Amino acid sequence: MSSTINAAYKYQHEDGTRLTGKHFLIMAAAVLTEILLFLFFPPAGFVMVVVWLIVLGIAWPKKKICLYPRYFICGDTIIYYRRVSKLTLMPEQGVLSLTWGNQKSFQLKRDNFPTAARKDFKIAKNKQLKFDKVSGKIIEKIVSANPDVQLVGIEHP
Repeated sequence: MSSTINAAYKYQHEDGTRLTGKHFLIMAAAVLTEILLFLFFPPAGFVMVVVWLIVLGIAWPKKKICLYPRYFICGDTIIYYRRVSKLTLMPEQGVLSLTWGNQKSFQLKRDNFPTAARKDFKIAKNKQLKFDKVSGKIIEKIVSANPDVQLVGIEHP
């Protein structure tokens, strides 16, 4: 059974980006193609370097937080909304903390949302807007999936 993604947001999580077999296959094909082209037709080899860089850029794993109907994924962490026992919102610090199971936790941090803005006030505003949007959606989904969740710093919707 596959879940349909509701939303994905760029998020600089601490987990490393995981390379899959697909990525290794693309890299192996790139290396083999380049060797053959440079040996037999060097001008095409130079063109293919650019093509392979574009392909790898598209296929490379991205740092995102993906929200699904029953869970969300951030890096190597999967959080099922129903399993969350405590939600703590600290708006001054820009942190939403989720706790589940044997005190396992995840923190969504405002400062980890990237922005293309250059001015400090715009950077702060954009990060706050993204944090508010994503944390609001997460809180809404967790409260609807688990009405008994303990809320700290959050008014019950």
